[in-house]
Amino acid sequence: MRKSLDWDRAALAEVQLQSKSFKCTLIQRKQLDSAAEWMDLRTTQGYADVSERTLREWIHRPLNPLPAVQVEHGKILIKRSKFDQWLEAHPIQLINSIDVNRIADEIMNDFRKAA
Repeated sequence: MRKSLDWDRAALAEVQLQSKSFKCTLIQRKQLDSAAEWMDLRTTQGYADVSERTLREWIHRPLNPLPAVQVEHGKILIKRSKFDQWLEAHPIQLINSIDVNRIADEIMNDFRKAA
């Protein structure tokens, strides 16, 4: 009976911890919604729930990079509205909608032209 009671207390403590974490996340998101238009990388991470590394990769993409500016001391800022537009322009592309044969043909044609 004692072990069961200890387990119940531990489970209750875990649920309370998760509940507190969830409330903190909701508060942070609410603060982000009313925050300034420009976000630094940390704020953008929380806004989009992606890593800083992913954001940096998106910013430095050779094609269609994420719009960002660099200000004093190397700080990177992203305009919230531009970020939202950029994300919306990148929907998930279903694998069966990709014409692999056409892509392969284009690559082979480029190699033939270069040779």
